[in-house]
Amino acid sequence: MTSTYLSWASVIIGGILLFSSCLNSNNANIDKSSDAQVYALALSSNADSTGVLSAAEFTIDQVGKKIFNRDSLSYLFAVDSAKLTLSASSTYSPFSQIILTLKNPDSTYSWNGKDSIPPLRLSSIITTAQDGITTKPYDFKLNIYQQDPNILTWTKVTDNYLASSVSAQKTLAIGNTFFTYYVSGGTLKGASTDASGGKNWTEIDIVGLPAGTTPAMITAAGKGAYALGTDQTVYFTPNGATWTSVTTSYPVKAIYGDLPLTTGKTILTVIDDEGTLKFAETENFAAIQVLNTIKSAFPISAFSTAQVNNPTVFSAKYIAVSGGLRSDNTANNANWLLQRKGETIEAIATETSFSQQGSSIFFYDNKLYLMSSEKENGQNILYNSNYGLNWTKVGKNQTFDPEFTYRTQASVITDAENYIWIFGGVSDASQQLVEVWRGRLNKLAGE
Repeated sequence: MTSTYLSWASVIIGGILLFSSCLNSNNANIDKSSDAQVYALALSSNADSTGVLSAAEFTIDQVGKKIFNRDSLSYLFAVDSAKLTLSASSTYSPFSQIILTLKNPDSTYSWNGKDSIPPLRLSSIITTAQDGITTKPYDFKLNIYQQDPNILTWTKVTDNYLASSVSAQKTLAIGNTFFTYYVSGGTLKGASTDASGGKNWTEIDIVGLPAGTTPAMITAAGKGAYALGTDQTVYFTPNGATWTSVTTSYPVKAIYGDLPLTTGKTILTVIDDEGTLKFAETENFAAIQVLNTIKSAFPISAFSTAQVNNPTVFSAKYIAVSGGLRSDNTANNANWLLQRKGETIEAIATETSFSQQGSSIFFYDNKLYLMSSEKENGQNILYNSNYGLNWTKVGKNQTFDPEFTYRTQASVITDAENYIWIFGGVSDASQQLVEVWRGRLNKLAGE
């Protein structure tokens, strides 16, 4: 019995030792990760009461070996220390070493992953993978606005850029070119410039438009621009100079420009359907889809429009209309928001406490702005609104340059470089101004 018991005990102990040996062997042969890449980075600080730092999103450029925040932190942001969190490929494969380099003054040290670091001084991070061999260096930059991001800086681009005296004018953009249409000596004329500069203008010959066409009748839309003749005929140009008539199935009373839709865009217009004014949409006026009847208070001439298409808000796609005259030639003093709802155009009017006549509305920084005909300290008052329902006077950091004189009926255009362009206008002395101004928010200068 004793012999048999010892024999079985030996077998069991041997098995346990063999199993333990296999486990140790497997542990010894586990490959340690050679991935030294940083997959995520976060910073936070108890001194940051606003939570700006912890909310910052960092871009990790693995090819360029750079880590940075695309959206700069607020102007004058500063904290002395912060908690740094670096994420490896797996929580089970941490870095074996992390080297941080600081600036002002320069220093380099091995970071233990726990101590706080001075985020404004951090300039580079070198990680070593779990294998203890593979390394990955990154240049680090914490972007902070060095100027007040909400300052709107204005510059006069040029003066007296039209060759002859002007009695009426309007500027619009077709592609990357600005076109100014103006009346001089009773004749419609034109000048153009590359939209990237705005300084050097070339006179152009206007061909194909009937006598009596005024700049106010011309609107940029679709793949060029359209004009309403005095006989309510529609004319089109793809290049700003040569115009051809377009046969339409209804008399066209007004053109409001491109209406943004979730599926693209369409040209919004008002037509006369046997004596009833109705909204209609079209691609090029060859075919017109008639929609609902307009309200009697809605403006059909001398208005200012802005196309609203906010990429961050799915439903924010509409046209804003300010000022102008109704069909009975009475003044409109409301802002109108026009949006496609099913087979109708929903028109929402919001009354304002300030005059709309001669104002210019435009979309900028995902907001509606309105350069009103109100005056303060000899200049136009600038308002803005998130959705066009409630308007607020801008702060002092967004007022016009001291040399910018009061004007009405100016053409205001925004471009892909985040500039606001202001062309011409009528002075307080009822004189046509022939100058170009350009402005841009500091925070949009680098985008």
